[in-house]
Amino acid sequence: MKISIKSIIQVLLAVFVLCAGPVKSVYPATQDTLQVHYNVYQCDSLVQANATNPDFVILDVRTSGEYLYEHLMGSINRNYYASNFNELIDALPRHKMYLIHCRSGGRSVNTYNMMLGMDFTRVVNMQGGIMAWKAASLPTTTSFGPLLMAVSDTMIANENIAVGAVDTITLTITNRANHNLIFNTISSLTGTEFTTDFELTTILSGAEDYTFSIFYEPIDEVSDSVNFLIESNGGDVAFHILRTGIAPVEFTITLAEGWSGISSFVAPGDPDVEAIFAPVVDELVILQDFDGVYWPDAGVNSIGNWNNHAGYMIKMETEQQLTFTGEMQSDRTVMLSTGWNYLPVLDACESNTVDLFSQISGNIKIVKEIAGGKVYWPEFGIVTLDVIVPGKAYFIFVDDDVVVEFEECP
Repeated sequence: MKISIKSIIQVLLAVFVLCAGPVKSVYPATQDTLQVHYNVYQCDSLVQANATNPDFVILDVRTSGEYLYEHLMGSINRNYYASNFNELIDALPRHKMYLIHCRSGGRSVNTYNMMLGMDFTRVVNMQGGIMAWKAASLPTTTSFGPLLMAVSDTMIANENIAVGAVDTITLTITNRANHNLIFNTISSLTGTEFTTDFELTTILSGAEDYTFSIFYEPIDEVSDSVNFLIESNGGDVAFHILRTGIAPVEFTITLAEGWSGISSFVAPGDPDVEAIFAPVVDELVILQDFDGVYWPDAGVNSIGNWNNHAGYMIKMETEQQLTFTGEMQSDRTVMLSTGWNYLPVLDACESNTVDLFSQISGNIKIVKEIAGGKVYWPEFGIVTLDVIVPGKAYFIFVDDDVVVEFEECP
């Protein structure tokens, strides 16, 4: 009796997977790092655990002919033998989780190692490939189809937005499967205080994300809501968004002649620095932080939008008053990096210097006025800067990355 090599390989694969046995573990969809080799039972558990995970991708690295003949449901294909295979893999999103397989395991191992070298953090190699998968009587398919899933939360909690301000809500969706995803319709926002930049003509290939925005611009002090429905050939997704318009808050800052520091606990409705400083632009010499400058006379603006959680250094020709109109900041935390920083003041009340910086007492070196001689230098017991004043910004030096949180004004 003749026994073919193919028959022997199939028997050996069956023995391998049966000996490995089924695994009942649950594999979390949100692990930050996962770089392992799994047998097919573990891979099946991984697939099931991530059935609703929009960032899970089954990556088949066989040839297109092998892939078209049969494949795992929802898998995408990148041909290992393609001349641009490295570029195809490098183009994949780094934030997703990838389960890689080929026919018997050789090509997928090489792809796994390549992806680790490209700084992919969640990569799983299927041992034995699709041959071991089939020997374990696990399912394959010949069908293709797209699958629309939401990456962002679909329930967007209420936030208060000042009348006249524009709130940008950034949302991401994805094609979780392997055929082009085509959008059919989206909800009309006509007659609401919401608008969107969603492009209905967008087409998503497998594992491709699409990020768009919905903008809320309240015209009155009432609560608003919208159900934004996206219909496609891969199913539907709906986002439910809540927002409330509130009366705008005004905060007027006195800008001294010469150099000073500036910040605001009121987030301006229009963050464009040119719009903010338009009332005083004729007297403004320069506005700067560590990353950019706004220099009107030179036609330079590398700042762009005002950062609500940043402080700035400003020079004026004459003393002027500038009013910020918008909403009170609810997030009063400031992230400071090792070294020098501009410290904004995110509270409407003055803060006692010693009390404010007690939360980072082990890391603070010095705080000083941007223009003036007052300092807080705890190492030498010097406290000539006894209060931190709203509207101003200060130089601060810390020896580690730290967070300063301003308490709500009583």
